[in-house]
Amino acid sequence: MIKSRILRKLNKNTKFSKLLILTALLITILLSINYVSAYKRLCLTYGESLPNSQAPIYTCWHDSCRLCVSDTNYPTHPARCNDIIGCETLDGDVIDRQPPELFINSPIDGNVYSNSHVLFDFDSNEPASFYYMDANGEGEWKRLASNVKSYSRELNFKDGLNKIKIKAVDRNENKVERALSFIVDTKKPKIRKTTPRAGFTNGSFEVEFSEENPESLILYYGLWSLMASRPGFITKDLDLEKCKFEKERYFCQISLDLSNFDGQEIGYWFELTDIVGNSVKSKYASLMVDVTSPIILNPDSFWSQDNRYIYFDILINENNFYKASYSYYDGEKIRERKICSRLTNNRCTKKLIFKTGHYVLDIMIVDKAENSISKKIEFEVV
Repeated sequence: MIKSRILRKLNKNTKFSKLLILTALLITILLSINYVSAYKRLCLTYGESLPNSQAPIYTCWHDSCRLCVSDTNYPTHPARCNDIIGCETLDGDVIDRQPPELFINSPIDGNVYSNSHVLFDFDSNEPASFYYMDANGEGEWKRLASNVKSYSRELNFKDGLNKIKIKAVDRNENKVERALSFIVDTKKPKIRKTTPRAGFTNGSFEVEFSEENPESLILYYGLWSLMASRPGFITKDLDLEKCKFEKERYFCQISLDLSNFDGQEIGYWFELTDIVGNSVKSKYASLMVDVTSPIILNPDSFWSQDNRYIYFDILINENNFYKASYSYYDGEKIRERKICSRLTNNRCTKKLIFKTGHYVLDIMIVDKAENSISKKIEFEVV
């Protein structure tokens, strides 16, 4: 009987314990929910204190301070406000967390400027401090203006490609950045050399120039008698991609068919233009056109051999003869020797002596316009 009474009492106490545990757990959850929702992020200005000015625990000594606080304005761990966006003032107003809108009017991304003084002109939809960074975007930020809605002033830049960043920061330290690049080209192009300068041409021309940003290169040519009438001249655009670039200079070549001008005097010049529109012309030059190669009139009997001696008697048809020469490989390198540099009654004659060995000679006849004809001979010296 006593045992039964004790069991009933224990069972009753167990139920009460469970009820107490459930009640405590519910209270803890409710307190936890209330506890979490009790945190907020405050934005203080210089001199404002927490929890109040009469009993300050923390005072902001900067233009702006951001803190995580409890509902009674006591500072707490910042992690408790990780999920809170923006911040409030002590008066309960929500602080702006949106970056300013930045409108860049100048410089224009990808533009080319012919003056080293480049206009920086931009606006913001709210007061902001403006900065820029040069040195290809890897330098330090430089302040341009503080708490203004617009900025317009010229800054000095070196020739070449300039990569910069522009930044706007509002009073609440919200910021926006823009990256852009532009080219400064203040130097006029310079044509340093053209060939040929005088004498003859067979249609081959060369030009050497200095310019960082060439846009076009045009050859003008035509009869010298029409020099005063430029519309009578012919133009030919050169492909700058095919030019050779060495030591900050371009070397360009072009070959033209001048057969219609053979035996006549022509004039020519080059015109070079850069990407900002600056242009320069080379000096005018006059040349005689010769597109006809020399002719060997006795191709089967222009040489003979007598043991170690080789006799040349070349009959040549060429009004603008320059030279006759031969070349051969001696086992180490190509060697070239002159046979004659003038003709007598259209003949080039020469007696040469060779050491013992086998020889293959390339005979070359060249005129003053660099037209040429070649013949190969072979012989043995014992």
